[in-house]
Amino acid sequence: MVQGIAKAKAEGRMKGRPEDAERNEAILDMLRKGQSWNTVVKATNCSRSTLAKLAKRVP
Repeated sequence: MVQGIAKAKAEGRMKGRPEDAERNEAILDMLRKGQSWNTVVKATNCSRSTLAKLAKRVP
């Protein structure tokens, strides 16, 4: 079973859960406008870990 999973990942068939692009773009927009993390979390109902990952994408 482990070998089959490793093979599928190597072939690109297991990609994990797709990201919510619409929500993430809204979060990035809010961060670019300078809104606080607490405001963003309350408005989008995302976790702080998700917010931290997305904050790294803000130029």
